[in-house]
Amino acid sequence: MLCLCLSAANRRVMAHGVRADGVVLVRGTGARDAGLRRPALQLTHRAHARRSLKRGMRASISCSTCSDLPPISPSSRCAIRGIIVEPASRRLEPVEVFLGVPYAGAPARLAPPPPPPTWSGTRLADAFAPVCPQRFPDISNKSAALMKMPLGTYNELKATVPLLANQSEDCLYLNIYVPGSGARGVEAPYAVVVWAGAASHEWGTANSIDAAVLAARAHLLVVTLNYRLGLLGYLTPGVKSDPVQLAGGAALLDVSAALGWVRRNVAAFGGDPRRVTLVGHGAGAGLVNALLMMPDSKGLVSRVLLLSGSALSPTALTPDAALSREHTAQALRCTPESSNDENWFVECIRARPLAALLAVDAPRARFLAGWAPSVPVSKDAPTQSQAPTRALHASEAFLDCALAVVVATTESYMFFNEEDIRHGFEEEHRNRILRTYVRNVYRFHRNEIFAAIRNEYTDWEKPIQHPINIRDATLESLSDAAVTAPALRVAQLHARRGAKTFFAHFAHQSKDADYPQRLGSVSYETLPYFLGLPLVGGMQFTPRNYSRGDVAVAEMTVSLLAAFAKTGDPTPRLDERHHEGTSWPRYDMNTQQYLSIGTKLRVKSHYRGHKMALWLHLIPQLHRPGAAPRHHQFRSVHPDMFAGEIFPELYTTSTTLDDEDDNTEAEEDSSEVEECEPSPSPRPALSALPAPQPSPKEDSLTTIDSQYYSYTVALGVTVGAGCFLLALNVLVFAGIYLQRGRRRTVHRRPRREVVVIGSCNSRSGGSLSNEPAFITSPRKSTLKRSCESELKERPVSGAQPPKKRVQIQEISV
Repeated sequence: MLCLCLSAANRRVMAHGVRADGVVLVRGTGARDAGLRRPALQLTHRAHARRSLKRGMRASISCSTCSDLPPISPSSRCAIRGIIVEPASRRLEPVEVFLGVPYAGAPARLAPPPPPPTWSGTRLADAFAPVCPQRFPDISNKSAALMKMPLGTYNELKATVPLLANQSEDCLYLNIYVPGSGARGVEAPYAVVVWAGAASHEWGTANSIDAAVLAARAHLLVVTLNYRLGLLGYLTPGVKSDPVQLAGGAALLDVSAALGWVRRNVAAFGGDPRRVTLVGHGAGAGLVNALLMMPDSKGLVSRVLLLSGSALSPTALTPDAALSREHTAQALRCTPESSNDENWFVECIRARPLAALLAVDAPRARFLAGWAPSVPVSKDAPTQSQAPTRALHASEAFLDCALAVVVATTESYMFFNEEDIRHGFEEEHRNRILRTYVRNVYRFHRNEIFAAIRNEYTDWEKPIQHPINIRDATLESLSDAAVTAPALRVAQLHARRGAKTFFAHFAHQSKDADYPQRLGSVSYETLPYFLGLPLVGGMQFTPRNYSRGDVAVAEMTVSLLAAFAKTGDPTPRLDERHHEGTSWPRYDMNTQQYLSIGTKLRVKSHYRGHKMALWLHLIPQLHRPGAAPRHHQFRSVHPDMFAGEIFPELYTTSTTLDDEDDNTEAEEDSSEVEECEPSPSPRPALSALPAPQPSPKEDSLTTIDSQYYSYTVALGVTVGAGCFLLALNVLVFAGIYLQRGRRRTVHRRPRREVVVIGSCNSRSGGSLSNEPAFITSPRKSTLKRSCESELKERPVSGAQPPKKRVQIQEISV
């Protein structure tokens, strides 16, 4: 419904920043700089343009008619005018930017997005549109804010909050960044990259993403889009046939509508609708991954890039959509007026003021998502819920697209406050943190799972550890559990079906960072490097002192993203490589090769193999029912047992349970399976759940009921038999040892002392004297032979040597 009017003269750039038609080019670090002021009036004289350029004035692209291009929609002819942005680098060409382009109309609450509006004449696309209503964390008091979040999150919020001031429910807009050469460029039509840019499920905006550098350096057409967040984006109405209920939230319908708009209209901007890559970072990656579960998403995208997130992460999907509806109804005092009215909840939401809706908090627990999307449900079976792994396994859209997954070294940085990050913590606090994670994420055999995690991530060679070392091990365990292992599982699900899959580890760390260097790369690091921001020193409001090594890594990541968006293979061409000839290998279940992105690209295999085996094999085997409900709970209950909010016992859920069961079944099945049936045992309704039972108050085995004793009787018998056999072996060994000592005593008899007195006579040829001699030992005969041999060897002389008396005494020992 839009058309792009750009003439050849508008694309030719003259010296001093003035085009051939006398229009001033926008100079800045990105689209955010361009959107600070409205464009000035068009200048017709070059001298006047140069003077205005010195004053910092900005002008837009001239577009008076659109007769030279076909309209996007046959029913309406309209035009749009954007601005030109010059990145702060001489090596980058200008970028044509269109800000605040509507892809849908003003949506009703808990309703699908309506069609985009139409207009007559030329629409100015020179400023950002309002962001969707949201409530972001309070950072007015820095000391109080750092008690709840790390410094990196605080700085990101500080840079984003100015862009969140203008909020409106009419917020479904996108921003388009086109390379300066436009539709006449060498690589036109350009591959399209759509960036779902919210930093969280509850706050953020795509306006904070400066994609001008990526568009200029990689020659890509980049689109950043806004969608509804928080309660308005992820609360479901509870009606089985409602489109929002089937999709898992209005935000997923917003992204789907934006992709449909891009597919229909991106050709007018010089883009290729057949090469659309959808990118998400953090919470956006979970939303992008959940979008692939929708049956209607097939054909919208051809490639997907997930950065530091996936739909299988415990922070990606809502733990209980029904609980969120019940909690919201109680907070807003919504009650059904009649039992036959299915839309009472939606009508109540639409009748309440916006401020009241933003004040409602989702049921919150640490390490779990608050407001977040639900698993989409098929229209053919709206009453049957699916586990995320089963939904991905059965999705054709997920299997048809090429998938690239990138993770950082430390993905759990946002779970801690600044004090924990800077100074570390003791082992007891570490145990409370891990116990909280196990309590909120898992439901069965929590004691065994907690023991396995603590055993794997404890350095047993050091009985006394420094708090910093304990902090590092804890961050490592939560990074593997919450982000890395789920992302790797998504890659394995995709690769197991024969789809094109790529996996990478972003190992580079900026020197000028907001976190300790020993943590390695953090999840926030992947975003600016894939946007190419180190090439221009960061964004305007968040400049950084990037080194030459950082710039080189940014060049490599941008080339990898460009190759993946253009061809589906992230290995750049020889003429586009900024590094040695290392390719990004395809991930498969046999070799499990992945790419390590650092100062140099390295191909490795089996990423963190031993640690990932714990989360992908051992814990799924432990997390199964099979004992009394009391056995699965932590036996000790006291105020200092956990470190954070926890869900009530019966509401504690995680899609991890169904994920692990379904994933295990999928691994056992062959790769030729074409269809996965949904789970036959849906979760019971909240009203059917009994009241929670009190937990035991003493940490002792005497408080466990008889069911627990019956469960452990086999273990007791086994231990008893082992102890009996051990004692029997000790007794047998002692008997043998005593019997051997007695035999030594019997054979040890005293011997008589024998004195042998004799002489060696040389005349008689070695005959002995006539004195008596008693030879009772082999030693004496040996001595006799030695005397005879000595006499034989002695030379014969005339003088007779004097006789010698040899006294030999044998002493028995």
